[in-house]
Amino acid sequence: FIMLPAETLGYEPFLVNGRAILFDPSMRSTDWPLYRGNGRSPLSSLEELTRVGTGFSPFWIDELTFGFVWQVQLSSDSNRHELVLMSTTDEVPRPILSETELQLSLPKGVPSTTPTILYVMPHPQQRERLFIVATGADRALFVFSFNYQTDDLQFLLESGVGDIHSLGFSPDG
Repeated sequence: FIMLPAETLGYEPFLVNGRAILFDPSMRSTDWPLYRGNGRSPLSSLEELTRVGTGFSPFWIDELTFGFVWQVQLSSDSNRHELVLMSTTDEVPRPILSETELQLSLPKGVPSTTPTILYVMPHPQQRERLFIVATGADRALFVFSFNYQTDDLQFLLESGVGDIHSLGFSPDG
């Protein structure tokens, strides 16, 4: 379980059946403190959460492994995002993919701007396969597939949809 803390935004999440809930669609591509619960019992208070890092687009791969996107400062006026994985056993972030690598995988003919990661979703049946949705400088939308176990990165498609998008899967993938 991972959550974005609402106290950063000036309002509090609330507890429902032992789960912390916060809805805010404006938080994409912005680094926020990320927390997780113990995953074994309902929360009785928000103080039971453990801070795991700063980023956005958190997701679970399995009961021990989770990931999110974090920001890396390249210079005083430049930054990029990286996809990181963490284990609940050691909580050491392991960068697995950068926006620069996404740019290098774009086919010829696609503008060479560095894609900005919007969010990440694991495949429901092939948990080692992650889908990355990113946007380019011209508001084009890119979708990539990345197998983090084999480092296989594939560009899947480009769309002119821009901000109006949603990636979803049926239960069987």
